[in-house]
Amino acid sequence: MEYSNSSPPSFYTRFNFDGVIPSVYSDTTSPNPATPLTSHSAPLHSVYPSTTPRPQKTNTQDPMFDLSNINLGLNVRLKAMKKHQQILDFDLMIFQQSPLCIDEMTLAEYMVKASHEFLSILTQLYNSQHYPEQPCEVPERDAIYSKVLASLHQQDTTKTQDLSRISHQLNPKVISEPLPGPIALLMTSIFIQLISSYELILHYLTLRVERIPTDPIQPIPGLVICGRPLERACTQGMLFCEVSVILLSAIERLLGVEGGGAGLLSPRQLEVLTDELDARQELSPGYATMSPAILRRLLGKVADVLRVIQ
Repeated sequence: MEYSNSSPPSFYTRFNFDGVIPSVYSDTTSPNPATPLTSHSAPLHSVYPSTTPRPQKTNTQDPMFDLSNINLGLNVRLKAMKKHQQILDFDLMIFQQSPLCIDEMTLAEYMVKASHEFLSILTQLYNSQHYPEQPCEVPERDAIYSKVLASLHQQDTTKTQDLSRISHQLNPKVISEPLPGPIALLMTSIFIQLISSYELILHYLTLRVERIPTDPIQPIPGLVICGRPLERACTQGMLFCEVSVILLSAIERLLGVEGGGAGLLSPRQLEVLTDELDARQELSPGYATMSPAILRRLLGKVADVLRVIQ
């Protein structure tokens, strides 16, 4: 992509905790995958009822239905963020007492769910089109959580290498025939909305992390992942950032956006996706658009900061 090697916006390079977090945000910091802030506290649908209209299901094997469902869910949440931008903050994205909690699911929880579902559909499409000798397989979300949790306290390069293998296993080896136009356009729409939503989360997460020295983040109550209670806010944040990076990297590889290999999208379809990414407008004042590669790198750096604070 034309801007994949551009520098990150200056806003995201100004972390300063007076030496408490030494050199975490240097250019040499390796991007570590990200943390899902999934909320499993009691549903509050009576406060914020389900508002997502559902497309009518016809063929469970038709990827168009599942892609349309994800596309609609992302669109509803982006509109909700824009509607509430005057009061938007990080807490609204992770707690259920929020107008961004739709269908009993917080924004952060939905982002991980939608990303994993999108990745699963891409993998199924690739395997069904090419019948590869070694089909791509998507790890279950719990398997990804477990891998990340096992690595949270590792400080050596083994952690990064182990986590990167999860997304690198989903690396197409065969050049695809061009996908039908409607499917390619839906994929493009979903990918752009995923990137835009993660950018907003990163923006407000960054603002919140900067205040930790004077205003510690309250953990999401009752959060249990893989049978393990996560009681520290920093651990919850690291998990969200690490898992998000893994999922985004794998999605980009299957689409052909990242990794230099073949992908589901043809060169022309990738060109359309790139043009649409470039043409995006800011959804909130002061929020920066960026390339997917920079987004993943910055999510990884936030995970590093949270790891040090912890």
